[in-house]
Amino acid sequence: MPNNHPIYDSRVIMEYLCHVSGNKTLIPDDGVKRFRVLTLEALGQAIAEAGVAFRYETVVRPQGLQWREWLDRHDLRVKAEFDDLENAWSRDLAEISAGSIAVAVALSYLDFRIPDWQWRKDRPKLKAFHEAFSARPSMQATVLKPS
Repeated sequence: MPNNHPIYDSRVIMEYLCHVSGNKTLIPDDGVKRFRVLTLEALGQAIAEAGVAFRYETVVRPQGLQWREWLDRHDLRVKAEFDDLENAWSRDLAEISAGSIAVAVALSYLDFRIPDWQWRKDRPKLKAFHEAFSARPSMQATVLKPS
């Protein structure tokens, strides 16, 4: 990185890589399209963060100390996010962008760590998106495998 300034956070790293490569596809310059992509990316990131938090609460924290109301709130939150993806984002998910990548990776993480969330149920467009995206060579090369 120039000036030895570290960068972190998936969204900042993606923005930096697009900037230095001159890639205007993953994060477009056009205002409306750019902010839709960035919003979709944030939605994918929110799903991933909720999944990681849920996983820690259910796997790392001892059962007697788990906070049921908090888990239920996360469950409701991600179901609303899945429904939003199903109902409002199909056109955006059809394009390869920082947003569609973030969503695909988040859904793959959920398949790997929290299959009980059943995000595909009653969401045929989201399911079709993920199946098509997961077939990409980049996704096949980085499939999460049980350890």
